[in-house]
Amino acid sequence: MKNKLIIVLIALVCFTAIAEARYQKYEHKTGIISYDLTGKTKGTRTMYWSEYGYKELTVEQSETKIFGMKTKVHSYTLMLGSDVYTWDMIENTDKVNKASNPLAKKWDREGLNTKEVDRTSHEMMKDLGFRRTGEKETILGKKCESWETTGAVTWVWKIYSLKSEVNMLGMKFLILANDMKLNIDIPASKFDYPKDRTLIDGDKEMEKHADEEGGAEAIEMKKALEGFFGN
Repeated sequence: MKNKLIIVLIALVCFTAIAEARYQKYEHKTGIISYDLTGKTKGTRTMYWSEYGYKELTVEQSETKIFGMKTKVHSYTLMLGSDVYTWDMIENTDKVNKASNPLAKKWDREGLNTKEVDRTSHEMMKDLGFRRTGEKETILGKKCESWETTGAVTWVWKIYSLKSEVNMLGMKFLILANDMKLNIDIPASKFDYPKDRTLIDGDKEMEKHADEEGGAEAIEMKKALEGFFGN
């Protein structure tokens, strides 16, 4: 009886450790980075995070002018672990869309720490065709290293992207950090999505409409993407 109790206690401890395993995306527990958007897209973007990036919110207000057409954006993207919630203040203002991030799901399952997330992120950048150029640039007092691919370059300090530039078809898009605050108090409510809106679960909707045109292909694509990340 005593041995059985010990086994049960060990099992509970192991289960708790697994249940509490969470990836740590960033080195700092909390933070805010604000960006200016210039070029063809003008506006602002602000990123908030808590629990070392396990909770992360990105807010963008911008306007893009291409070929005489204007597109306005006022969007929210919230990551809670591997769940991604998006909502808009201009269109579909009564809905919140939910999806899953297969890469974050892999991080979560393996309980990766900051260095491991950084390593896998660098591996992904290489898979996407980015390469380290060896060039350095100081942004907000932080010495950043550049990663470059055809038509795009990003400057990174630790795992934080502080500057990105895209040149495509003669059009330039620039994202530049103008302020960064680390290890500050951020209200927990910042990482809530609006509960008064209808929640649309994209994964469930995809399965629901699998028999419709394109539905089955979308599911197969999602499975392939998850397989790429080792899900």
